Amino acid sequence: MSSMASAPVLMKKRIFPSLLVPMSVAILLASSITFLHILGNARFFVLLTFLFIFIIKKKVLRLFDVQFAFVLFVYLFWCFLTSFWSDIPLLSFMKSGFFIVTVVTLYCVGADWGKINSREKALDYLWMFALITLMTGFLGKIIGDPNQTNIHATSNLIEYQGFSGGSNMFGSMMGMSFPFLLWKMYSAWLKKANRVVWTFLGISCLYFLILSVSRSAILMVLVTGLLFIFGLKLSKKIILLCISGFIVLSIITVNPSSFFNMISVTNAYIYKSDKTNLFQSRLSVWQSSYDAALEGGWFGLGSGIAFGKTDFNFDHGLTTSSYGREKGNSQLAIIEETGIVGFILFSVLLLVVFFRLLKLYIYSNNSEQRILLSIVSGALLGMLAESVFEGWWSAPGAAETMYFWLLVGVSRSLGTTTNHRRVNYDTPRIEA
Repeated sequence: MSSMASAPVLMKKRIFPSLLVPMSVAILLASSITFLHILGNARFFVLLTFLFIFIIKKKVLRLFDVQFAFVLFVYLFWCFLTSFWSDIPLLSFMKSGFFIVTVVTLYCVGADWGKINSREKALDYLWMFALITLMTGFLGKIIGDPNQTNIHATSNLIEYQGFSGGSNMFGSMMGMSFPFLLWKMYSAWLKKANRVVWTFLGISCLYFLILSVSRSAILMVLVTGLLFIFGLKLSKKIILLCISGFIVLSIITVNPSSFFNMISVTNAYIYKSDKTNLFQSRLSVWQSSYDAALEGGWFGLGSGIAFGKTDFNFDHGLTTSSYGREKGNSQLAIIEETGIVGFILFSVLLLVVFFRLLKLYIYSNNSEQRILLSIVSGALLGMLAESVFEGWWSAPGAAETMYFWLLVGVSRSLGTTTNHRRVNYDTPRIEA
């Protein structure tokens, strides 16, 4: 791999100490971990603190470009507007308000991080979260507590969850850690000691991901990996293909039965049941979400609203499990809550994000920059692929929601500099 020698860095004044952002990100994303669960209630305090500092420093508007700010704030305003015709206005006002704070704050954190750090450190805000996530996996194996595994009801697969709140959440945390580890593996490839460390951590992440049997998280990583491969030079793609083919053929030659065992195991992971329907475990959830989306119509039922659930109170806080239902698809949940209008605005917002990344990729003549863009694009697309199976988009307290908007912020900062110089195809930015 080519060297990651960094271009001269344009030094910028840091708003936050270098360790504060990784620590805060770990609190925001890892609150489902058993030994960090007590910090869950501190998440919105962290968000409000960050937002207050950005406002005091007059940095909020300067981190947005005009085009993206217009689309984003129209979407957020619509989410808030649905509160006025909601069945539970108080809930919708609070949910949409928290959602706006989450999106704006984490976008700013990500954008500011990308602007003041070199390309090699663009994803380093995730290092503490990734370390804690891997620790939950290793500690679970070392301690060997049977409570850290589940037996799937129909397939009898053992679902490993480490010290997290469940196997799907454990897999999702591994999936969110993977882009950072993949980028560090690539950037450290020519340094033997660093390469060994990062490769070990990356393989460990994939190992725990497979143990979790979380299909949505595995899909997230597959999408990230495919975009990473797409970003490689043709010669490296050929080498990677040859090495992979050689390994597979060697295994089959030495032990032919392993091929059929691999097919059997793969089928067990894909279907998770004796039935041949790939989505058997999601059908009932999707059906209820589809029916609710039909009720949402053009304008939606209101932010945070679950169709048919009007028994909201503060006895159990704002946790949706106490007054709502599982929304197993983010896109249907968007239509249910904010209507077809909200879904159109959501789609336009995503088009703006990905069009910018594609334009950057096409114009970039630096191989490391293209790989980073491929990994960031793959992580965002992977999150969207996962959101088809998990309804996290409109949940402001969900780890996936926070992760996504941090990454969007970083992606937009990559759009303002290439090798730390302004690029001439960047869109105008808002002057404070």
